[in-house]
Amino acid sequence: MGLVGGPRRDGFSLIELVMALVIFQVGLLGVVGMLLTAQRILTRAELVLRGATAARAVGDSLLAGGTRGNGYSDLPWGTVSWTQLEDGGLRVVATGSSASDTLGVLRLWPPLPVDRAGQDSVSGGTESP
Repeated sequence: MGLVGGPRRDGFSLIELVMALVIFQVGLLGVVGMLLTAQRILTRAELVLRGATAARAVGDSLLAGGTRGNGYSDLPWGTVSWTQLEDGGLRVVATGSSASDTLGVLRLWPPLPVDRAGQDSVSGGTESP
C-alpha cells in the first residue's frame, strides 16, 4: 500500500511518456535538419572545388599554349569561359548549371619573356635562380 492508502504504482504515467517522446522527436528533427544542411554545404563545396580546379587548368593550358581570344567550354557541372584582357592577361570564370551561380574567377597573366642572357625583357633585371 502507498502512503495515502491507495495502491502503490511503480513506473511512468502516460503523460510522462508522451512528453518524453515529444522532446525526443524535437531533438531528432534537429539532428536530421543539421544533416541535410551539412549535405547541401558539402555538395556546394565539391562544386566550387571542381569549378576552381577546372578554371585553373583551362587558364594554365591557354597561357602555356599562347592562345589568345575569348571562348567557353561546357562541362557536365557547368561552364568555364575565358576572356582576353587588354593588359595581356586572361580572365577565367567557372559557373554552375545556372548562369548566376559563379564558382570561381581567376585573373592570370602570362609569364614575362626571358631572353637567353637571363634578363627579363621588361625590367632588364636578372632572373633569380
